[in-house]
Amino acid sequence: MPDNDKNIAEEILHNFKTVQVGNSVPASTVSHAIYPVEPHLKTSLLMTILDCTNIASVLVFTRTKDRATRLATQMKKSGFLVISSQGDLPQNKRQEALNLQA
Repeated sequence: MPDNDKNIAEEILHNFKTVQVGNSVPASTVSHAIYPVEPHLKTSLLMTILDCTNIASVLVFTRTKDRATRLATQMKKSGFLVISSQGDLPQNKRQEALNLQA
């Protein structure tokens, strides 16, 4: 757990426990990148990056369900194959969305 997250947890939670299974190193097939950008430019930057790279699949996390839905709609209009999966979906619906990508 990153130190910043651990500090926040210690401030908010009482007697919290951390459980770690296995090694916390990302898979070698996963890459991370940060692009500081103004909020109104995020969608166009994302689509430009995806257009310029040869990536089979991408996970994009958004802060809100509404933003995920709006982003998926914009990307579909631009021709991207998009599936929006949100935490409050039943597990079978989330699995169905993942299976469409396979």
